[in-house]
Amino acid sequence: MKSLGVRVKGPIHLKGMRPRDPTIPIAPKAAAKPKRQEPEHEYQISLVKHLTLVIGPPGNSHNEDGVSWRAFDQGQKRSIIVTARDGTQKRINPEAAKAKARGVRRGVTDFWFRWPGALAWIELKAETDTSDDQDDFMSLQASYGDHVAVFRAEQGIEPVEAWLRACGCPMRRTWW
Repeated sequence: MKSLGVRVKGPIHLKGMRPRDPTIPIAPKAAAKPKRQEPEHEYQISLVKHLTLVIGPPGNSHNEDGVSWRAFDQGQKRSIIVTARDGTQKRINPEAAKAKARGVRRGVTDFWFRWPGALAWIELKAETDTSDDQDDFMSLQASYGDHVAVFRAEQGIEPVEAWLRACGCPMRRTWW
């Protein structure tokens, strides 16, 4: 690049910007809020990454062995707190009525797997137990002859894969 031969004395400031007054101390940055721990979310993400390697990506299509699977995102809390004029607070979920009209129901497990001749449902838990709605859903699916299981985050990924293999789900070989 060719130099224009212009010399500038002192600091260069952008138009409209003033230099910081060195006599005014810089305020320390506010401490960042601690990140909310979501162990079930983290467990689900690690399981999805692993299952994508040993089965294939989730979705509407199936892999070469006829396995199709997907995750259901039912557990998000979409509620807000509304304060009335009298000062009382109420938690409402503005999306709940829309979701219910679309057929979304509580209790559906986190994962669904289908391969020729079988269907499996998996619920992942980190800190809580299954809800009554989840228990009802899983009992119903088991009554149809489907495979149903609940896994806890502290168990890790290996028992999930081992259970799916024991149910007959075709998978690629893994290192454990």
